[in-house]
Amino acid sequence: MNLQSSTITLVLMLLLISAGVSAQVPAFPGAEGAGKYTIGGRGGKVLYVTSLEDSNEPGTLRWAVAQKGTRTILFQVSGQIRLKSPLRINNGYLTIAGQSAPGDGICISDYETIVSADNVIIRFLRFRLGDETKRAVDALSGYRNENIIIDHCSMSWAIDELSSFYDNKNFTMQWCFITESLKNSVHGKGKHGYGGIWGGHNASFHHNLFAHNDSRNPRFCGSRYSNQSDQERVDFRNNVIYNWGSNNIYAAEGGSYNVINNYYKYGPASNNRSKKRLINPDADNGENKQPAGTYGRFFLTGNYLDGSPEITADNSMGIEMGSTFTKFAPDVTLKDIIAREEFSFLPVTTDKAEEAYEKVLEYGGCALVRDVHDLRYVDNVKNRSYSFEGSAGSTHGLIDSHTDVGGWPEYKTYNSYTDSDNDGIPDGWLEKNYPGKKSNELHSSGYTYLEIYLNSLVNHLMGGNSKVFPFCTRSENEKAEVEFKEDRTGEKIDVFINNLFFTSFIYPETLKKPCLYPILTPSGKFITRGYPLDPRPYERVDHPHHVGLWFNFGNVNGLDFWNNSSAIAPERKKEYGSIRLDSIIELNSQKGKLTTLSSWVDYQEEKLLSEKTTYIFSGVGNEYRFIERTSQLTAEQEVTFRSNKEGFFGLRVDRAFETPEDKPVKRLDVSTKLAEEPFIYNEGVNGVYRNREGLTGEAEVWGKRTPWVALRAQKEGEIITLVILDHEQNPNYPGWPHARGYGLFSMNNLGGDGMDKSADPIEIRLESGESISFRHKLVIGGDLSDEEINNLMYRFNKQ
Repeated sequence: MNLQSSTITLVLMLLLISAGVSAQVPAFPGAEGAGKYTIGGRGGKVLYVTSLEDSNEPGTLRWAVAQKGTRTILFQVSGQIRLKSPLRINNGYLTIAGQSAPGDGICISDYETIVSADNVIIRFLRFRLGDETKRAVDALSGYRNENIIIDHCSMSWAIDELSSFYDNKNFTMQWCFITESLKNSVHGKGKHGYGGIWGGHNASFHHNLFAHNDSRNPRFCGSRYSNQSDQERVDFRNNVIYNWGSNNIYAAEGGSYNVINNYYKYGPASNNRSKKRLINPDADNGENKQPAGTYGRFFLTGNYLDGSPEITADNSMGIEMGSTFTKFAPDVTLKDIIAREEFSFLPVTTDKAEEAYEKVLEYGGCALVRDVHDLRYVDNVKNRSYSFEGSAGSTHGLIDSHTDVGGWPEYKTYNSYTDSDNDGIPDGWLEKNYPGKKSNELHSSGYTYLEIYLNSLVNHLMGGNSKVFPFCTRSENEKAEVEFKEDRTGEKIDVFINNLFFTSFIYPETLKKPCLYPILTPSGKFITRGYPLDPRPYERVDHPHHVGLWFNFGNVNGLDFWNNSSAIAPERKKEYGSIRLDSIIELNSQKGKLTTLSSWVDYQEEKLLSEKTTYIFSGVGNEYRFIERTSQLTAEQEVTFRSNKEGFFGLRVDRAFETPEDKPVKRLDVSTKLAEEPFIYNEGVNGVYRNREGLTGEAEVWGKRTPWVALRAQKEGEIITLVILDHEQNPNYPGWPHARGYGLFSMNNLGGDGMDKSADPIEIRLESGESISFRHKLVIGGDLSDEEINNLMYRFNKQ
């Protein structure tokens, strides 16, 4: 053998070894099933989407999809991409990483997206079609290709099926939401409203949600078009099917099917007959590319049919053979179509059906930032409810147009990052985590460093093993570090996050209650006012009891705990109560946890209530801060709370968050001395309140019950949003916001007729030893969208 041939042989051997290693690297951590080893764009060029326009111009999604060669598409913008024609992926070896979008993410609408290539990875995108173009198509589909994986996508509002994938080889769809197809729309066949047609030659469908679709949840395609019944192999496990109408799973004319550990939950639209079945198989009617009478075989086990314990115990009872068997396969019996052994596939981490139900709702869909619709679907499934009906006759959660549910929300761009060398990784990330490495170099894991970065954005969502971040900070999604520094002489505990001062827990008796004061953003800006402890120029001189962040109430056994301060005249002290810190029982930096015991006492120090409070301080990188407070109040004697406007979880904010005034008020001058005359001073004042219902401004928000209320302002060039979240387990949830333009920002769970004269009075009586608990959360972030806040609200209630 000569030197040249030896060299060629060695190179070929190395290439084969490299190919063998690459073939065993999953598409990403958490990729499972038949499409697990899809290569996608690994090692190729990076293409950025910088525009939401639909054209062939560089920087658009259509341009990036049309390019040839191995490539990864990333996003430098969030928002809705309104297609002007079908988007067909014709060139494979492609990864579309929706998780890279800075902000609320990407939504593709109006025209269909079709996968017509091999080796394609699509992750964390929304495909919400709508009916404005009146096209009877799917939102996302693909046929007769190989090595494809669709992960954490949300498909809605299509006129044909929402998402159909069949006759593909080595295919996986996992952790996707297939929801709310359009029933009485513009389809040429009339009523539709279908979920999808699914199948393939080694196809895995796991941990997906079907909700609010009339039928095809899914339809198994069978071997109708391939005439290869022995090649049609489908693994369908750990999926959740909710509120189907006329049918859930059916058809499967040819092939082998695992139907394992799925969770079926009927809804208001489900007809009585379909409530009692798991699958409704058919025999081929002879109108396709295979012999009449061709049928599939099924291995069923572990499936949970809500409301039917007998079928849950024996899944074979949930098979209802279609009428096509009578006509085209009259000799085939139930025994013939039931397989006794599971069909073999690349493994999927398999949960019990009940566990899969929880995980799919927790982690499924485009979950990095869930929009209002995915949040709504989850809520509907949990509560066996629906939110909308159709405008053309559909009812009970089935809809006819995207306009029936309000259409597309706004998807905002925020948390943008700089990538100076266009390698797909934010500046500084490699230097911090993998010094000296390049984006397309291979790590020992088999992934490139670009893949490691992209996977790090969503690793917490993969496999249902950890909690969803409410949003992603892109360059800094690591958990913030909390540190406490106790100063007993100064009667305070300082709280630091990522080595930056955040707040202090202070408890001088002169304040009449423990408080968190001051509170700063990660950039060092005060969100609390200084007066009366540390007056700052031009602050209002009012309400000396408003200090930092506190918790109390205005009517407990007739005593006013809210308005008490050292400014109260001696002859009036008997009208007020105080909260006295008794002890600090836990200080845990690792958990960001501070737990205290306090006493609610009257002016003679007689104890009414014992209070145990736990604060959890946390953050995400150096962009967001959170304060969660849980307080349990236990009666030491008979105690009665009566509705009052003054309560409960209160914050007095910095001037920037106030509402501009039109009347003179008493305030400090530039030297922080009391001005001789009241005056108007609106410089830098720009606060705007809003609530979940979309109301804005003090006049609209004050006293209107809501699960959350936000206060947004710009301070020294930085947009800051403060949000108070009210936990769903609180008494009288949702509470009444005591949100004043002068800077009081609070959530009151016992407002009642004290805040709304049309409301009923509230009276909560505790006997000695009885308890009541309250839980709230303060969020400090940037320009937070309603979708982000709703996601935070959802996460808070899940904890």
